[in-house]
Amino acid sequence: MKYGLTGSRRKLTEDAEREIEDEIESLLSRGHRISMAVARGFGAKALAQLLQNNSDDVHNVQVVLPTDLDTYADYYLDQASDYDISDEDANKFVGNLRQLQKINPDAVKELSYKTCTDDAFNACNQAVVDETETVIAYHIDGSPLVEKAITYARDHDKKVIVKTYQTLKFAA
Repeated sequence: MKYGLTGSRRKLTEDAEREIEDEIESLLSRGHRISMAVARGFGAKALAQLLQNNSDDVHNVQVVLPTDLDTYADYYLDQASDYDISDEDANKFVGNLRQLQKINPDAVKELSYKTCTDDAFNACNQAVVDETETVIAYHIDGSPLVEKAITYARDHDKKVIVKTYQTLKFAA
């Protein structure tokens, strides 16, 4: 089964991050595939762990970007400091996306947007919903984009699991 994961750029508490990482690891260990809308925030550490462990599970992961990887990388690195993300962590995340794409070119799906806007990120969420059977929405601080993804998934008769978190912090 393929699960779609969607979240927001809000920074999670360590407990919430660990819970999400454990959930991703559990899905993959049971042989499920996952598709994530821009794995920032909620999926960045899980992606790093998969790559660090040279896990075969990287072949069951897809990350959907709103733009080509180079454009997204420039955007992410430019925005990181605005959201309390260190340059080191931002560069590590971009490096992990590049490594994932090198290992499995199909793992990074690039949409055709030229810039990173709310519409572009909404399209990422919709792409994830369209190609999955079940959507897990990490609804962090009532994110409007995640709410749109939840509504879109329900309107398209997808099974939706909503995990709600309150943090009031942001991540790029």
